[in-house]
Amino acid sequence: MVLALNFFRLDGDFQPTHLPLTLTVGLPRPFYITFPQQGQTMANKKNERPNSSTVNPEFITSQIEQALEMYRAQLGMLLQSLTAFILGDVTLVGFAINQQSSSILFLGVAFPIVALYLIIKTNGMLAAMLFTAINLEQQLGGDNEDWLASTLFATANSPDALADLRSIAMESVYDEKIRRLRKVIVPPFRKGFGLIRFLIMLAIIGQIVAPIVLAVFFQWKLF
Repeated sequence: MVLALNFFRLDGDFQPTHLPLTLTVGLPRPFYITFPQQGQTMANKKNERPNSSTVNPEFITSQIEQALEMYRAQLGMLLQSLTAFILGDVTLVGFAINQQSSSILFLGVAFPIVALYLIIKTNGMLAAMLFTAINLEQQLGGDNEDWLASTLFATANSPDALADLRSIAMESVYDEKIRRLRKVIVPPFRKGFGLIRFLIMLAIIGQIVAPIVLAVFFQWKLF
C-alpha cells in the first residue's frame, strides 16, 4: 500500500514551499474481519453448552462424587428429621392421652403433615442428584449399568426406570426435562412410596377425627 503525503514549509520570505513525500507501507499478510451470522448474538454464544467430549474428565468425576455425597447427606438428614417427628408425635399423643385433652391431640397432626412435605421435597432433590450422577456416569463411562449410581437406581427401582431416567437427559427442551424429572421417585421411596403415603395420610386423618370423637363421645377437654 502506497501513501502519498504532502508537507509545506515556510521559507525566509514566508512563502510556502511544497515538499512531496511518498511512503510505501507493506502488509505482510492479508487480514479478514468476520461478523456474526444473521440472527446470531453474543448472548446466544454465551448460552451454548460445551460439548461433553470437551469437558475435563476430572471435573465430571468431581461432580459425580459431589452428587453422591449430597445424596447421602440429604437422605441422612431426612431420616433424622422423620425420626424426630415420629418421636415428637408419639410423645405428644401420650401426653394428650394422659391429660385427656383433644386439643393437644389435634396439635399432633402437624407432625405427619410436615413429614409428608419433607419426603416430597427431599425426593425432588434426591432425583436431581441421582440424575446428575447417572448422566455424568454415562458421559464418562458409556452405557454401562454397572456404575454405582446407575446400579443403585436400577436395583431399587427397575432397569426400565433407569432407561426412562436416562432418556430424560436426551430431552432437548429444558422445561420439559425438569417437568419429567419432578415425577421421578428415587430410592428409598420408589417401591414403598405408596405405603408410606398411605400411612402418613392415615395418621393425618386419624389425628383430625380422633380429637372430635373423643371430645364428643368421651368428654375429653377441648382446651
